[in-house]
Amino acid sequence: APARPNWPILPEGAACTNDLNHYQTVLDADVGTGNVNRSVYDQIETDLGRAANACAAGHDGEARAIIRSTKLQHGYRASSSGRRRAMSAHIGRPTAQNAQRKRPGYFRNT
Repeated sequence: APARPNWPILPEGAACTNDLNHYQTVLDADVGTGNVNRSVYDQIETDLGRAANACAAGHDGEARAIIRSTKLQHGYRASSSGRRRAMSAHIGRPTAQNAQRKRPGYFRNT
């Protein structure tokens, strides 16, 4: 697993502190299992560093907005709870919902 990031001291009990620590734990697990490659990890860590700086400065809303944006950009759920589900797992696959719609031209009857 990668080394823990070098963040400033975060305010105890702040929502942004909890969000940062939770996302970092999930991210470390994903890197450890190979679900996230190192270059993507580094991109996310750059954003989380900005969020940590905002959090440490008492800008909870700004920090949480950065975290949310980063999660969405990299296919994580925007909420702070629950494991991520990679969006890439669904790209190019028809969902059950789409299959039920049977839009003209979407599926061909063979």
